[in-house]
Amino acid sequence: MSMSALGDAVANTAAYWCVACKDTHPLGEHTHHDVAAAHDKAWRQVLPEADPTGRAPQEPGAKLDAGKAPVRRGLLEYFPRACMAVAEVSASGAKKYAWNGWESVPQGVDRYGDAEARHICKAAIEGPVDADYGHLHAAHEAWNAMARLELLLREKEGA
Repeated sequence: MSMSALGDAVANTAAYWCVACKDTHPLGEHTHHDVAAAHDKAWRQVLPEADPTGRAPQEPGAKLDAGKAPVRRGLLEYFPRACMAVAEVSASGAKKYAWNGWESVPQGVDRYGDAEARHICKAAIEGPVDADYGHLHAAHEAWNAMARLELLLREKEGA
């Protein structure tokens, strides 16, 4: 691949694999490798994804997940009790209303933000446990924050 073609390929990629550093870098970083590139045109291999341990895609043990969200480790394993508490609030809400009904609430972003704030106030006034459901107000706050965030992210994707 010519340096010109390589440059075009890199321009259309969010990150690149640097053979010298054995790491991925956002475009525009590691320009000190430009000198090495003149001597070795294979100094970097353009990849839309990369293995965080430096393995090539076809190498045994490679997993192209560098930079991807660690959902299990970064959410479920960090906050298992909180996730369970939020899921319990979700089940109680589904029993009272309907599964997935929250997605169709008009002005949901504002209304879930208001509900979150009401639980913050109720916790300060009544104590940590919601008398109506028996769940912690903090779990209701988190559920409403997640519902609001989900709707905001969906709006952003649709924009």
